[in-house]
Amino acid sequence: MTDHEQSQPVRWYALNTNEAVTRLGSDAARGLTSSEAAKRLAEYGPNELRSEAPPSKLEVAMHQVVDPMNIMLIAVAVISIAIGELGTGLLVGALVLVNVVMG
Repeated sequence: MTDHEQSQPVRWYALNTNEAVTRLGSDAARGLTSSEAAKRLAEYGPNELRSEAPPSKLEVAMHQVVDPMNIMLIAVAVISIAIGELGTGLLVGALVLVNVVMG
């Protein structure tokens, strides 16, 4: 490997199986030795994905409210109520609420 290749991150997905195994210092047939596995476990930690807490219902609802279509509908509801079209404003407001709840 040249110095330039070492400075670039390895594109593991682009390597064939044998090259990836060789770069990882393993053996495709036998795997790692127990001592090497223990060493890597101590150095890198367990091979598991970290879980994230799911977003709260309020966060999901707020994400729905700031959707451009919902913003436009909220503006239509406010303007409708402001010009005296109470029924239209309430109907559009109810549709926004249904859209947020369904989302």
